[in-house]
Amino acid sequence: MAGTTPIWIVYASGVFTDGDGVDDFTESNAPNNGDGNNDGIPDANQPNVSSFPSAAGSYVTFKAPNGVVLQNVETIAAVANPVNAPPGWTPPPANYSLPEGVADFQLAGVPTGQSVDIEIFSSNTADVTGYAKFQDGVWFTLPSANVQVLADRVIITLVDGGVGDDDGIANGIIVDPGGIVRVTQQEQSIDFGALADQAIGEAPQALSAIATSGLAVSFATDSSSCSIDDGVLTLDNVGLCEVTASQAGDANFLPAETVTQTFVIAPPPDQTPPTVTCPAAPSFVLNDSTASISVSVTDSGSGVASPSISIAVPTNNVGLISVPVDAVDLAGNQTSTTCDVQIDYAISNFGWPLDQNRTNSWRAGTPLLIFWDIEDANGVGVSDNSASPDITSQQFSCNSDVAITEVEVASGYGPGHVYDGIWAYIFTSTRSQRGCYEIAANFNSGQTETLHIKLVQPAWSWWRYF
Repeated sequence: MAGTTPIWIVYASGVFTDGDGVDDFTESNAPNNGDGNNDGIPDANQPNVSSFPSAAGSYVTFKAPNGVVLQNVETIAAVANPVNAPPGWTPPPANYSLPEGVADFQLAGVPTGQSVDIEIFSSNTADVTGYAKFQDGVWFTLPSANVQVLADRVIITLVDGGVGDDDGIANGIIVDPGGIVRVTQQEQSIDFGALADQAIGEAPQALSAIATSGLAVSFATDSSSCSIDDGVLTLDNVGLCEVTASQAGDANFLPAETVTQTFVIAPPPDQTPPTVTCPAAPSFVLNDSTASISVSVTDSGSGVASPSISIAVPTNNVGLISVPVDAVDLAGNQTSTTCDVQIDYAISNFGWPLDQNRTNSWRAGTPLLIFWDIEDANGVGVSDNSASPDITSQQFSCNSDVAITEVEVASGYGPGHVYDGIWAYIFTSTRSQRGCYEIAANFNSGQTETLHIKLVQPAWSWWRYF
């Protein structure tokens, strides 16, 4: 394969009967007395047949169909810089062995855009794997469907303007530098990186892997949780997805060892906020600095860092207040709500000197002075006018304690603050208002304190309560 010029020698006579570029003398030395294709006609007399010595020292014969003319036939030395190299020339790859070297030729008279079969007669077809082409600075082999290897010849199919035509134009001319080849397949490997865990609902993704051969990598899966279509991965179900990358090789490369990556397909991301459960009817006393509630937090999706939250309760005002509660689950979903908490006065001794826990008898028409204490959580008496209750009274059955009416049955004075959280109210009645009554003090905290009395027949010499 060495040398920088065509292999054959053109003698001084320079006779080129068939015009193929190989002189008659050279062709006359082909096998079968100058009839390399053994069709009974000297090759020098056939414009569609050309015989010449190859790089191996033996003759090779190219035969095109009748009506197609072989032109500009020459050999190219497979070295770095042959004198007749086509544009962009590089020597054949190391795994290419060309038993007849490289031949450059043109075919004229090809039916425009049609294919033609070229028969290459050679004594070196053993172990030939295909036909090597040099085109646009790149070596490659013709598709296997375009090559047929027989014992004494190799038949290749070239297409005008298509496969095997250097000029790429459907113009009735095919340009073809190449040669029969024995390709030693090289090893290749696949670089297929790990696939990250994903969740149902994520968009399909194009898979990517690189083979050292530069050939395209194919992807497949047998997993029921995912599917692959034309290299695009789709997540179908929760579970494990196993993706295998493969490269089957070609005339130049052996099949690559497959690479498999496995990842987890998780349920959809948790988008449901946690559930907050407030304690049942919590209550505290005014100005209790230690007041707090424990709120239950649950989340069936991503879970929570803690199943309960302690929330400080402001107790500077009495009544039903709403305490803000914010809870976040492990997925970052937040619930903002409120829990209702009752803030009360510390009320004691309501009705003193009467007994709040029983029905007390009292003389009708005689004023009744009742007392009670109001304090905060620290034992400090409450004297603010806002703590003054609304006093009402109603009559009820003395036998069943069932209310009869809510009309006012008596009048009174107060209530009023007496001293250090002690409050008083004077209840008055007439002698005709005998019966059982309930006196109620309704505080602005929402609390209600009651006292039951029984107004009896006046007796000027005594009064009693029980």
